[in-house]
Amino acid sequence: MIKKYHNLGFSLVEIMVVTSVITVGFVAVLSLIRKAIMVYYNNQNYLAAATISQQGLEITRYIRDDNWIVGVPAFTNISSENPQENDKTIFAIDQQSMVDPSDAGRQKIIRFYNSAITADNGNLLPSLPPAGVANGDLSGYTKDSRAKIYFDTDATAGHNFYTASSTLTAITDRYEPTIFNNLIQTTYHDNGTPANKADDYLYVISMVYWQDRGVDKYFTLATYLYDYSWKYCRQSCTNSSGIPKPPGAPDGCGKTCP
Repeated sequence: MIKKYHNLGFSLVEIMVVTSVITVGFVAVLSLIRKAIMVYYNNQNYLAAATISQQGLEITRYIRDDNWIVGVPAFTNISSENPQENDKTIFAIDQQSMVDPSDAGRQKIIRFYNSAITADNGNLLPSLPPAGVANGDLSGYTKDSRAKIYFDTDATAGHNFYTASSTLTAITDRYEPTIFNNLIQTTYHDNGTPANKADDYLYVISMVYWQDRGVDKYFTLATYLYDYSWKYCRQSCTNSSGIPKPPGAPDGCGKTCP
């Protein structure tokens, strides 16, 4: 009598199929984990870039408000000296700039470019613009090493701010380098009525640049800053003797007398 034996094991083909399925699933899981890590890293960078960009806008707004308080033109230090329609200014700014205009701290507003200046095509720092970058191109200027951002770690002094490298006199261990650069651009508009301050404003852009695995990344926030100083000034259409000023004379509030 011939006995029949039944092999209850797996064949080589079956083992190869199962191995292939497990391998494909494992690779898919690893790919998903890798993508999740990349998304987390990108989100972390974008969150930091948003913080730096917002800080630039807030400090620029602070400078305008402080200018009102001390009685100087609203856009002093953050625009041209005597701004005209569409004048553009590019500068680095940080918390060191948040002081009275009479203080040396206002010198911490480092201007890179001003379209109102004809010398050197408006470029206010040496070696600007960078190679291949057009004059006044914010995205190109932001790549400059002098736009580098450091993190001030001195919490005991109440700091913990992001600080621009161009505003520092010395970079010590207190400052941690980041992967980010940041510059501010303001564009002045007077709506064709330079004598009327009531409709003057700056269009402000805060741009952050960094590189992610060799790819250029940008994050930008923008806002409008208006010159409300005319609302709080002391209007006068008479001179010190009480005599009415002639029509068209400045009224002390950025408008003209009727």
